[in-house]
Amino acid sequence: MRSRRSIDWLNATAALLALLLAMLAATLPSGAARASRRSEWSVIAKTQRVALDGGGGGKGDAPRYGLRDASGAMVVLRDFRRIASGSLVTDGILSALSEPDRVVAYSSHAHDPESPFRFRYAGKPALPFDLNVEKLLGLKLDLFVFNGVSQAAKLEQLRRSGITVFDLGEMRGLSTLLPNIRSIGELLGVPERAERFARTFERRMRSVGKDVPVERRRRAIYVGLHGDKLFGSGRGTSYDDVLTHAGLINAAAEHFDGWPRYTSEQMLMIDPEVIVTQTGMAAQLCDTFGLEKLKACGSDGQVVELPAALLVDPGVTMLEATEALHAALFGDASRAAKTR
Repeated sequence: MRSRRSIDWLNATAALLALLLAMLAATLPSGAARASRRSEWSVIAKTQRVALDGGGGGKGDAPRYGLRDASGAMVVLRDFRRIASGSLVTDGILSALSEPDRVVAYSSHAHDPESPFRFRYAGKPALPFDLNVEKLLGLKLDLFVFNGVSQAAKLEQLRRSGITVFDLGEMRGLSTLLPNIRSIGELLGVPERAERFARTFERRMRSVGKDVPVERRRRAIYVGLHGDKLFGSGRGTSYDDVLTHAGLINAAAEHFDGWPRYTSEQMLMIDPEVIVTQTGMAAQLCDTFGLEKLKACGSDGQVVELPAALLVDPGVTMLEATEALHAALFGDASRAAKTR
């Protein structure tokens, strides 16, 4: 039988070990932080040029470089002259960075009749969301850039036909948009131009609501109403960036990541002071049974409507959406937004 002194020593040792383990755990990032860092590393790696072996094939040839896309495929960088865009994000970035004659087609989103930006893409064919391989081949492309299209068989068919395909990956607001801008700059051979654009864009986004004091920042959520379904935006979305950079607190980020579908009970649990939604949805939202009790729908709350073309674009239009929301909330009634 163990002595009392032996037992006390074992208990003290166990307590010391527990303390050391707790101290070690405190120095490590949380699971969310580790996941965030992994995501950041993968994005950074995606935007870096890689020197490829073999040069240009002859003595004195310039070295070759490649860029790995979000799918892991290595794309050899060269002078792409006939480029097509397959998504709303790539539409905006190519329009901002490329010479007009190099982009031969944009996505159908760019030609939306309700978009105030469709003039930027006038005269260029519109590519449907459901990719038409024959139409793309007829354009004699050498580069197809897209973001978030899940049509693997058709994309592989394009690759087999000799068209370079570059996948920018998922759309997560500023955290992916800025690397996307730099990646397209590399593909276009204008990395300095892309770097200037990315830095200016980020600086302008962060400046919109920076003068709103912490104590004046109201809790807000974005809500999209589609039929009888309510959709929102949590952490890591373009809506999250628009809300926070306009001078609000994204209350949904406390509970959700990505794009949740809300129940009325969840809306009432969050109970924001401000709701941001698309033009024409405010009255319907607040007239939905139960939601009339929300602070945002009351006399002390606010429901802000913005054009859908501003809110649904997770690309460079985020800046205009942020400025319009800030104007609606904090003044400058001349800006394109209205409140209920």
